[in-house]
Amino acid sequence: MNSKSHSSEEYRPRLWRATKLWAKDIYENLGVVCAISFIDSFFLLAAFFLSKGPLVQSFIMILAIFTAICPLSFGATIFAHKKIYNLYPSLGDLAFGYRFSLAKSVGLGFLNLIFLWLAFAGFSMSLFEIKSFEIKSGMWLAIMAAVFFYAGIFWFGTLIYQLPLIALQNSGIFSTLRKSCLMVLDNPLFTVGAIFVIISFTILCALPAYVGFVVVYFGALPFFCVRASRELFIKYGLVDPYEDQEFEDHSCKLNP
Repeated sequence: MNSKSHSSEEYRPRLWRATKLWAKDIYENLGVVCAISFIDSFFLLAAFFLSKGPLVQSFIMILAIFTAICPLSFGATIFAHKKIYNLYPSLGDLAFGYRFSLAKSVGLGFLNLIFLWLAFAGFSMSLFEIKSFEIKSGMWLAIMAAVFFYAGIFWFGTLIYQLPLIALQNSGIFSTLRKSCLMVLDNPLFTVGAIFVIISFTILCALPAYVGFVVVYFGALPFFCVRASRELFIKYGLVDPYEDQEFEDHSCKLNP
């Protein structure tokens, strides 16, 4: 794994710093955070109510809503990226995914959805079938369930880095997937910690009758993903550790 001279190999990504700065980001951009959360919540509520209709119609409408959410998430990440790196964001950046990267954002979203669904389905089916087989077969099914479970956790970890990578490097879908997988493999403890922060924040937003989801949740996550990714970008020499708005190199430094 290569790195720039200014990103010393001794640098250790600091999740606590990313989390602290993330809280500051939410406070300073509360209006945008709330707006994004309101829009996402509207789409999700629409999907919930439409799912009660005829099967085919519900499936088509849910896919349409998912297609609408993906570019919004991409635009929110672009806004967070520009804000954090002092690149003068504007509200128009929220529509970046719709205007310039519709196919990329939707394609990436569907690939993630398919992989997570396969991991969840494999895990659920393995657990369900364990009771139907003998002990020896049940052990193999338990191993398969564990494999699917960790595969799902692994892929969930890559979600943290995917959109920030695209925002930084404008890489393609499969290049982004490869790089995000390498980042998880190279930083397992940091990634697990980041996942724990997201889960804790999710529980916190769910406790007061899910009000937090509508108010801040969906708008705050892009800022956290950018902040967490930034710590690793410093490690790989993609971002200056002291003046993060300046980039020495926009090319990828992750090698398999």
